[in-house]
Amino acid sequence: MIELAGKIFEVLQSGNVLWLAVFLIVAFVMNASKIFEFLEGRKKQQIKRLQEAVSCDLLDENFRNFISHELQREYFLYVANIAGEKQYRDRLFQIHRDSNGRLPFFHIRRASGSLKFDDGQVTVKLGLFDKLSYWYNIAAGIFFLFIGWAFFMMPILSKPINVVQALVFIGAGLFFLFAALLFGSQTFPYSSAIKVRAEISRQENQKKSEGDDNG
Repeated sequence: MIELAGKIFEVLQSGNVLWLAVFLIVAFVMNASKIFEFLEGRKKQQIKRLQEAVSCDLLDENFRNFISHELQREYFLYVANIAGEKQYRDRLFQIHRDSNGRLPFFHIRRASGSLKFDDGQVTVKLGLFDKLSYWYNIAAGIFFLFIGWAFFMMPILSKPINVVQALVFIGAGLFFLFAALLFGSQTFPYSSAIKVRAEISRQENQKKSEGDDNG
């Protein structure tokens, strides 16, 4: 970590911010697996503690049931990124099952930030800010993609050009391409939330239709 900080300081002293951006992107890509391993380890710590607690013979039945409930909740949070009680977990499973393959569970996981749990029901809440954020991320992604493509083309269009200049242009192109991908990925939760909301609405309408027919 000290060595990495020293390299960043050297780049800052050179006054080339573009090289710093390229260096940070490369450093992140090279160390991404270690970063993700660290985050995964922190998520598993709580589960491990609960597993150790539930296996303790000194706990009474009520406390053991409570820990078992918390263990299931933590597992669901770890797997689906959704913190929900049992009735809401069961409701999400039901929505997924009744979709008959129309709604893969990863859409529910992506839409976790828009899911609202109330009175045993699961709804999807999307406001004006969510819609504006969605279109902003699309526009920003397209803009950075265009800028990145322009930098990639510069070594071909700019003549004469030396190796250092070509590397700078390619590095800048990679930076803006990475930014475009980042902005583009921010649209996934909104798109998934739309799919989840549409499926919930479809299932509710189907139940009403079946109820009217039976009536």
